Amino acid sequence: MFLFWHNDLVVGRGSRGSLRRSPQILRRLISSVSPFVSISLRSSASVLVLLFSSVLYAQPIQKIDSFDTITSLDSGKEHTWEITTQKLDPVSFSRSYLEGESSSGIRWEPYKAPGVFQLPDVSIETVYLLKKFVAPKDWNASSISIRLGTITDKDRTYLNGKLIGATGDGNSTFPQAYDKIRIYTIPPGLIRKGQENLILVEVKKFFRKEVGIEQDRTEIGDSSLIQKDLLRAEYIKILLLMIYLTVGGYFLFLYVRRRTDKENLYYGLFTLLLVVYQFLRNQTKYDLGIEFIYMKKLEYIILTILIPVFAAFIRTYFKFERNLFSSVLDGIYLCFTLFYVVSNDVIHYNMLNKHVVQYGWFLYVGMITYYLVRRMIAKNRDALLILGGVLIIVIAGVLDTLGARNIIVFPRIVGYAFLFFILSIATILANKFVRLNEEVEELN
Repeated sequence: MFLFWHNDLVVGRGSRGSLRRSPQILRRLISSVSPFVSISLRSSASVLVLLFSSVLYAQPIQKIDSFDTITSLDSGKEHTWEITTQKLDPVSFSRSYLEGESSSGIRWEPYKAPGVFQLPDVSIETVYLLKKFVAPKDWNASSISIRLGTITDKDRTYLNGKLIGATGDGNSTFPQAYDKIRIYTIPPGLIRKGQENLILVEVKKFFRKEVGIEQDRTEIGDSSLIQKDLLRAEYIKILLLMIYLTVGGYFLFLYVRRRTDKENLYYGLFTLLLVVYQFLRNQTKYDLGIEFIYMKKLEYIILTILIPVFAAFIRTYFKFERNLFSSVLDGIYLCFTLFYVVSNDVIHYNMLNKHVVQYGWFLYVGMITYYLVRRMIAKNRDALLILGGVLIIVIAGVLDTLGARNIIVFPRIVGYAFLFFILSIATILANKFVRLNEEVEELN
């Protein structure tokens, strides 16, 4: 309004005769009032921006009914996590917020957890994740824990301004534990009963632009239930690995007894490599005390040679000769493997795997499909069964790859798909072994 009035006065469109008759007085009046009007407008605009920002980014607070069960803290329609890239002191921020001093100047924005946050600037090293919740007034559980999923990469987690857990060396240039599920126990008496509480996670990135709670889930509740839930899932995976190990060892033993059947060698190696890879995806690996960088090195090496070994199994089982295409492709993947052996740069590991190795798998899958289709045309029933298993593995592998690329949040299922696959191929090989023995007996 002041601006419109100001413009009307300057161009002489005002309707007041006294102002028209006093142009000099009018100019002096305007020049003296304009600075105050401008300051007032700027102040009003600033207040409106702050009010708009606070309304835009204010998030509903999750109310938890009980700590005697497990309650999800994942972002949803009714409540969410928040994130900021601004520097802050977790202790003083939490204290100020809980005391009602909310004017800290920190700008928060909604963050979907679990999920990857793309940094606006690669120079940003640290972000802060915030989760507010109202605790129940009472509970029976003797101990409360929070599960924060897998965080990229190092973290220091605070509840109401007190450090309750940390993972990784913040000063190290090597990755620390970006696939480790964080579970932190809350000290007794720290939770404010029936009141608002604050989880603040300081996260230091490892990758250039990706940070946050990448996978798994976030939850809070009885410590014993959270630990049992994690251990149950991990021990089931270990049980599956024991089955794989037994199957792989058995076929390696068959190869030792009969060296002409090289398909037993390749299948046994494929199974044992799968056992090691799946173990490296298991949380129990952290109990070994091996440095994270070396476990990741071995994981990427196995990822590189696993598919070529399986392709060699299919080729030898169905009696195809090695050709120039397969030899060149195997040589390229051997070079990738040597790179992983000599390098300690996980960033390069990840880039090579994402942008080269995984796309090369399509060439191997195409070659495997070619072998199987050729034998299916020749009415080989084993080829049909193996092709069905390969399709299941491909679907599970695509879902796991999308999860590893942080495109989707999806539980890893390739381990369960491999259980079906390993046992089905083991049955096929066992039937072949029985058929050979029957043929030998008939000849004798």
